[in-house]
Amino acid sequence: MTVIFITMLYSSGMPFLYGVAMISFFFSYLVDKCLFLRFYKKPPQYSKDLSQETASLIKWSLIGHFICGAYMYSNSAILSSSSTAILTSFLEKHTQGWGAFLQTRFSTLHMLIFIFAMLFALFLLIFKLTIFNMC
Repeated sequence: MTVIFITMLYSSGMPFLYGVAMISFFFSYLVDKCLFLRFYKKPPQYSKDLSQETASLIKWSLIGHFICGAYMYSNSAILSSSSTAILTSFLEKHTQGWGAFLQTRFSTLHMLIFIFAMLFALFLLIFKLTIFNMC
């Protein structure tokens, strides 16, 4: 679980973490297989609640991935593109104090696409948590 969360949080700025996670999962699989075959006697009886809880926690790693990704992709040293004139003029008129920070970090085209994708994914997550749990 730790490997998943660390990979999801920092992989936007360090894509090699996907490979590190793959290697970690592979070695974890080999060690678990060896231990199951050689050392363990009878496994403890777990209920389905453990797997459901784990699956529900992984959803939060997606939110962390979007937040850290927005921070990393908005840095012009990592990824740069031209600013959009509409958003730049909106931020100049409607923000004070943090306006310069927001204008330089979030007014690029790739950040607009990223923010819309993030909002869409959050909408789907909220929709699934609210509507499908009612049924």
